[in-house]
Amino acid sequence: HRHQTRHQRVLMHAGRHPGITQRELVEHSHADKAQIARLLAQLQQQGWLTRRPDPDDGRVRRLHLSTSGRRLFAQLQALQDGIASTLLREVPAAQQHQLLALLQSARDSISDDLE
Repeated sequence: HRHQTRHQRVLMHAGRHPGITQRELVEHSHADKAQIARLLAQLQQQGWLTRRPDPDDGRVRRLHLSTSGRRLFAQLQALQDGIASTLLREVPAAQQHQLLALLQSARDSISDDLE
């Protein structure tokens, strides 16, 4: 289950940031470079991810979801949205906005600490 969650996180991030490089993904995730390389190879073998050369620098490979990867991304995104909607169903809209602002502030604070 934990193994699958890492794959999902990488797939979701690549789906939200088409053309991201492996290096950028490592920097974002703060994971081991070799671990990310293995995850990407597995996602590529499963047919969910492609690596294309950067048009300006052939040494750099850009990550893109394949057609089946985009379908899976959409399914996972819908599932996440459904879970969020269920969790927040009884929370008034103003409080939802406050919660989002607090979460974004916490995320930004963590990002600042890691840099």
